[in-house]
Amino acid sequence: DEDHFHFDCICETFEFDLQPQTTVEYTLVELIILATWNIQRANRVEANLARTEVVDPLLSTSKIIDRIHAFRHRTERSLLKLLNEFRRVRSETPPTKPILQNEPNFPAPLQFIPAQYTRQKSPPYVRPDAKIGRNDLCPCKSGRKFKQCCLQNEPNP
Repeated sequence: DEDHFHFDCICETFEFDLQPQTTVEYTLVELIILATWNIQRANRVEANLARTEVVDPLLSTSKIIDRIHAFRHRTERSLLKLLNEFRRVRSETPPTKPILQNEPNFPAPLQFIPAQYTRQKSPPYVRPDAKIGRNDLCPCKSGRKFKQCCLQNEPNP
């Protein structure tokens, strides 16, 4: 028995007030709307319980009321964090044109970067001699494996 018209009004109000411009802002506004809706739902459920309970809900030790209060408290904290995050994102991003449905999403064009800010690639390393494997015969012609002969005597780099 949720009121869809009331939910749509909340959506329109928040979108009008906050006027999201980027995808991140749209996502945050959706989360803000859901948090607001959940707080209002918790209030309605608590009001319905108060009408049906014989005792005062403020004095009641009912676990249901405690769970409703905890849920509403968590959701209110979440709502405040979302609003702060929205303000932070809004202050960091420059205003852009609104996102339209079915608009092609092309990547931004590459811009010229001055040569003084680019890193020059060094040529690949070329080994002067063939690599000696650990299990190959030692080049000193001792007849032993390299790992048991001269590898132990090489200085560590």
